Amino acid sequence: MVDNIDKNIIVDVDTTCQSIKRLYARKYEKIARQTLSHINSKTVHKCYAADSATESDTWYLQTKLFIYPKMQEMLQKIYPNRIYNVAIDIGCGTTSFFEFNKMINERILVDISKTYCEYMRKKNLGRILRHDIENLGTVAAGYCDLVICSDILEHVLSVGRAMAEINRITKKGSVILINVPWKQNLEEFKKTNISLLKLSCFSHLRKFDENNISLITNGYKVLGQETVPNGEYKNWIETINIIMEKP
Repeated sequence: MVDNIDKNIIVDVDTTCQSIKRLYARKYEKIARQTLSHINSKTVHKCYAADSATESDTWYLQTKLFIYPKMQEMLQKIYPNRIYNVAIDIGCGTTSFFEFNKMINERILVDISKTYCEYMRKKNLGRILRHDIENLGTVAAGYCDLVICSDILEHVLSVGRAMAEINRITKKGSVILINVPWKQNLEEFKKTNISLLKLSCFSHLRKFDENNISLITNGYKVLGQETVPNGEYKNWIETINIIMEKP
């Protein structure tokens, strides 16, 4: 159920415990409600603070203003003017890639949070599904030809199960766009002595670098990748955008 987690961050927890998923989902829902209250009240913070709710606010700003536009730019360079039949945005939160790419016939937005799903449904960007990335349930095998997964895989309990689901719902020639933090120093999370039972769900459970990026890229043709240095997104951490094709 749990894999590739930094054991220096996650302490004093039985990773075989069947209740971890339920605890994780409840914590995420709590953070989602808090984040949405900030967005609705227009008090979104503009500083990065990993030990407070402002991280989620910053994520909203940076994703909307920087990450998705850069991902769209990468996609357009490799596949100019390509029209996608079915696209899925996994872990959409409060903003979606679909706000920047209109060349999609059918759009599916997925999040584990009921709060986020209700919020995104009002935007009328596509079909809303409440699912965990590790079990995309009603999404049929081979159904999607474009997958967007931004700032999700550093949070999930199992990268292996998440990537297995992405593989299941895609087909030959499908395009996958991934964004994760790159070479992040996780010391900031150790300071709070986080355990899964107290997880804020915005804690990053693993670091991605050259040693483990294959957890994401294995089995796919990497068409391009771009690292964005720390500081380009104000105080945001360094990230990497990866665009892949399913062979």
